[in-house]
Amino acid sequence: MHRHANAASIAGPRTLAYTRSHTNPEKSHLRTTREELVREYRRLGWWSDTRITDLFDAAARSAPSQFAVLDPPNRDVLVGGPPLRLTFQDVADLADGYSLRLLELGLKRDDILVTQLPNVAEYPALYLAALRLGIIVSPVPMQFRRHELEQIVDLTGARALLTVHTLKGADYATSAVALGQTRPLQVLCLGADAPEGSLPFVPAALTPQSRAELAAHVDALQVSADDVATICWTSGTEGLPKGVPRTHNHWVAISYGHLRGAGIRRGERLLNPFPLINMAAIGGCFMSWLHSAGTLVLHHPLDLGVYLRQIAEEKPGYAIAPPAVLNMLLKDEKLLASVDLSCLRCIGSGSAPLDPEMIRGYQERFGIEIVNAFGSNEGMSLMSNASNAANPEHRARLFPRYGRDEIHWESPPHAHIRTRIVEPESGTEILEAGKPGELQITGPTAIDG
Repeated sequence: MHRHANAASIAGPRTLAYTRSHTNPEKSHLRTTREELVREYRRLGWWSDTRITDLFDAAARSAPSQFAVLDPPNRDVLVGGPPLRLTFQDVADLADGYSLRLLELGLKRDDILVTQLPNVAEYPALYLAALRLGIIVSPVPMQFRRHELEQIVDLTGARALLTVHTLKGADYATSAVALGQTRPLQVLCLGADAPEGSLPFVPAALTPQSRAELAAHVDALQVSADDVATICWTSGTEGLPKGVPRTHNHWVAISYGHLRGAGIRRGERLLNPFPLINMAAIGGCFMSWLHSAGTLVLHHPLDLGVYLRQIAEEKPGYAIAPPAVLNMLLKDEKLLASVDLSCLRCIGSGSAPLDPEMIRGYQERFGIEIVNAFGSNEGMSLMSNASNAANPEHRARLFPRYGRDEIHWESPPHAHIRTRIVEPESGTEILEAGKPGELQITGPTAIDG
């Protein structure tokens, strides 16, 4: 089965800019969705003026002293230092300090900042800082090395690359410095410990004057929810990774489906073991965290012992995990006897086929609902849960077929995501069960470019 989502890879910075308004170019910025689609999505209420940073601001106002982001307990062996536990006010202050630092470094609206960071507490604050300034974040996996980074920096025309000095003994910053020697690229190193050739990335000092100046600067920018917020990257399994530009509105639209599909509750703790670089982590946990004003519990890299420790200590109501981990845990009776999973009401999983017996096992033994998620960096967001696929056999392998008028789904994506399966050669829609074809998805969650 192939998939298509009205998506195209970016070929360079100009591709991002092709939809600049011709009527008022001074007031338009990097956008990838055709203007007629923007108007239609807004008319239907699927897109709005709500930016990612607006969601955070609302959460911070509602619960400033609540824990917002919790570091992995093994932070010391990853990047050094004790784990951070940040309230919403802490994250707000850190984001403001990072915004000022980005301005000090000369980055401006529509500049692209490549980030190669593990899941540490500073990462969500960095996202918020950049997006508030209209700076486009392009996150990449820690596994990428110079070959991939060269491609990404050159394709995007990135102004800066932010990474860590070392991670588990590997020197990332020094390698990035070598990359920056042959192109106009600032290399930034998270924290004060920056190797020669890189610049330390620490929050600028916050004073009443600097806060006021930052607020005035942000107000003057008038960043739009239709502006590009991120450029994430495909896995590159069929060639070089391809960039996927996505606006604030894309991410917000994606998050509504996940909120309903996973039943995310207000103030809930969310355990995220996936890197903050793609659909699973950003769409599934980061955006849900903002919407719910909950607590984002970070984990990196996937370590079952640490993961279970976080469940026991932080008591998340929702978590995500790959199928292999869930299968292995369910079969390990000794390990299961040593952990308390009672805090979990739901686990989201995907990226590989689910086992119906695994879905049934967690429900019957622990009362935990397993939600099957299907998505990609191109923007698809389909979820099978207990309400639309009560039968574990169905939930493990089937997803709602949005777009058929004769079928009603109790889920917001049903209103705006359209799916169909077609003959690859003829484009004829396939309506009979069991016949393979090409899956096509369109709507305000899929990139258009």
